[in-house]
Amino acid sequence: MEDAQPQDLALARIRVALDEIAPEIPDAEIVPQARLIDDLHLDEVSVWALVTNLEMLAKKHIADALIHQAHTVNDLIELIADKPIHAPKEEEVHDVASAMADLATLFNQR
Repeated sequence: MEDAQPQDLALARIRVALDEIAPEIPDAEIVPQARLIDDLHLDEVSVWALVTNLEMLAKKHIADALIHQAHTVNDLIELIADKPIHAPKEEEVHDVASAMADLATLFNQR
């Protein structure tokens, strides 16, 4: 699973989480473009149960407002997919170093 893309891993997590609350839905129907209510026939309570399971599997908190905006499996993928971590840019590192120096100066004056 080393070469798995973040979206593939997120989709797999959704399938596992959904299997716990709606085992009658075949994996083949759980695709990114599937609509949670219209295609997968989930009700609002089932969507919330799905998201709760996803939060545990992905070890992430999903804000209520974002849950209300999720209408498709792809929307959920976007919420839980691990984003690549970017290295800080040189100017960001410089800004932090400068801020730390300013704070040190401020505290040393007292």
